[in-house]
Amino acid sequence: DIHGRVDWKKINPNEYDKIVFIGDYVDSFDILPVEILHNLKQIIEFKKQYPDKVILLLGNHDVAYIVPDQKCSGFQAGMLWDYKDLFMSNIELFQVAYEYKNYLWTHAGVSMGFYKQYLSQIMKESETIGQTLNRKWKESLKEKWMPLFQNSFYRGGSKAIGGPLWADKQEMVNKLPVGIKQIVGHTPVMEIKTDRKSTRLNSSH
Repeated sequence: DIHGRVDWKKINPNEYDKIVFIGDYVDSFDILPVEILHNLKQIIEFKKQYPDKVILLLGNHDVAYIVPDQKCSGFQAGMLWDYKDLFMSNIELFQVAYEYKNYLWTHAGVSMGFYKQYLSQIMKESETIGQTLNRKWKESLKEKWMPLFQNSFYRGGSKAIGGPLWADKQEMVNKLPVGIKQIVGHTPVMEIKTDRKSTRLNSSH
């Protein structure tokens, strides 16, 4: 999760096949909003410079400025239109999932409960989990698909199951779709952690 930090600038794109940003580019209690906005603009330019190499995923903090009624902690009301305009004018550069072979990147993860109750009901025959999530995201820009945005009680929400923008790590352990290895952010940790039992990788935050 970026949250305005500039650590990503240390990345040498020539050393990697893919560079996946896990979302949450905005909102911080330490970094000024104007600096966050400038940083996000630079990340977008980085994506434009390396369109096939750089993947930009969205997090719950980003979506809060794109989809109405999706507020979360640290929301900067004074930056609503600045952030929203920047996201929406470049919306085709962002997605909510990236999938390679049996690896799935999302901001917060797809739990078995979410997969069974929601995804399995709407997946087309030829679709993967990642493709379905990205399709529902694009559709949600016109008509919101509520499961994508829902927050469970683990995160202070009212739902039993959190979506891939909000799921808590407690929803994920030992409860993952079979055969899928997931890479996520969202839940703060001091270092990269791997849950080998459930094949879920939690990135540093």
